[in-house]
Amino acid sequence: MTSQLADKIITYRRELHQNPELSNHEFATTARLTRWLLEAGIRLLPLALKTGVVAEIGSGKGPIIALRGDIDALPIDEIADVPFSSQNRGVMHACGHDFHTSVMLGAAHLLKAREADLPGTVRLFFQPAEETFNGARHLIDAGALDNVAAVFGLHNAPELPTGTFATRAGPFYANVDRFQILITGKGAHAAKPEQGVDTIVTASQIVGALQTLPSRSFSSLESLVVSVTRIEGGNTW
Repeated sequence: MTSQLADKIITYRRELHQNPELSNHEFATTARLTRWLLEAGIRLLPLALKTGVVAEIGSGKGPIIALRGDIDALPIDEIADVPFSSQNRGVMHACGHDFHTSVMLGAAHLLKAREADLPGTVRLFFQPAEETFNGARHLIDAGALDNVAAVFGLHNAPELPTGTFATRAGPFYANVDRFQILITGKGAHAAKPEQGVDTIVTASQIVGALQTLPSRSFSSLESLVVSVTRIEGGNTW
């Protein structure tokens, strides 16, 4: 990789980081990707996508290998004081999808430079709405996976030493399932709890019990995480 391309990728990443967009609302991001890919002479597939971009490099013949990166951000306020911090209040690339997207753009440039030597075709998925779990379905329904032999994706892992990557056979990152529990009790004065059914105490007991699931209900050889990330209960001080 030339220093000129490295600088271009850094510029891509910082512009994306400054202008994050939430899932299924990545309109400006899609416009930027479209412009950058066309400027690099990379053809886009005319798929019916609300947001997101699919591009191809190669002859269009032979096996189709896909590379996949996600483009959406999270509803988080950025507090980092850097020149390229988020300009969109309440939205931030806190999961690194700006990095994923810029890596994909870098790969696109490198592949385009070797397009004549490719024995097959590389399809590039700039996937929307990863954080809300429906972006992949949008691509599939639009035909992005048609005739694709294999898909390669990545996720940043800041805990690894710079310049290294990790992989293994089979599924790598977990799928997400959401759960919601509604507890119905009976209100009472705090000085006379015996007259009510305390939903706060019940919720606390449920949270504690859920934490035993990975260690007591599943094999220690399986990867499982249970997280309670939001509780609503009561409206007094």
